[in-house]
Amino acid sequence: MNEATLERHARHLVLPQLGEVGVSAIASGRVLVAGLGGLGSAVTYYLATAGVGTLYLADFDKVSLSNLQRQILYTMNDIDRLKTRQATAVVRKLNPEIITIPLAVKLNAATVPDLTRNVDIVVDCLDALGDKIMLHDAVLRAGKWFVHGSALGMTGQVTTIIPSKSTCLRCFFDTIDSDERRSCAAHGVFAPLCGMIGSFLASEVLKALLILRRVPSTIPTDSNSKDSSPPKSNFTHSSPPKSNFKDSSPKDSNLKNATSTAALFPHDNNPNTLHTNTSLLTNQLLTLDAAKNRFHILKRSPFCSFCKTLAPSNVPPIPAIN
Repeated sequence: MNEATLERHARHLVLPQLGEVGVSAIASGRVLVAGLGGLGSAVTYYLATAGVGTLYLADFDKVSLSNLQRQILYTMNDIDRLKTRQATAVVRKLNPEIITIPLAVKLNAATVPDLTRNVDIVVDCLDALGDKIMLHDAVLRAGKWFVHGSALGMTGQVTTIIPSKSTCLRCFFDTIDSDERRSCAAHGVFAPLCGMIGSFLASEVLKALLILRRVPSTIPTDSNSKDSSPPKSNFTHSSPPKSNFKDSSPKDSNLKNATSTAALFPHDNNPNTLHTNTSLLTNQLLTLDAAKNRFHILKRSPFCSFCKTLAPSNVPPIPAIN
């Protein structure tokens, strides 16, 4: 690393969970951000500043005035311009050391396989559920890791999916409703929610890159030590909602009822878990209710009929999350 890179990533370099090996692993990452709206804006900012080596930015839309309420990549000067063009310009100013590849194309079952051929992880920041499921199916069939996020009304969701190793989106849904009326345009979205969920997504991507690059934990684990047990979470939790959207959002009957709940990030203060758990959210769907400042964890066991059609991936089994 040159002096500028060392200074840029100084706060990551001193983290025992990352260090120079972790920063280098992130720098070698190749990530596709699908959708450059509210979620995609936040995700792109944090992945770029964290130094993800190659960012593929995919969106076919243009910037509109109504986007500026939550899509922090853009300004008034960008209205009617392609989002990919403007996002790429912002990223190159933020971090000229990384490679940014704009993809102003419509994502569909025909285009996704080629677009994901050279990436490690795909981040789902699309709007419509039907589009999300299409992307999910194509990415998992290609054997790629899939980080899913959504934000509608006052509620957002995050989960990370690894082909044949973890619960997929279809495990959480009985049927897939691609109703275009279920959108931010129709039901609105709380602006800060996009930043909150986008930050979770970026965190999931960075942790996943460490696992993909087999970065060892720099903190030794002593199973016999009292200090090695995960700390108690300060977060409280309630029963999971029966639908994936609440409050100002329409009721969604597609989401399967959760089988159990768990405290938010039960190991989040334990540095030993960062590299032993592929994702603290894998096999779970985190739901954030911004109206009530509550988190819910929906847990299901794989595998649905779609999961069973996927070829085994080349990643190690995921340790169970208690």
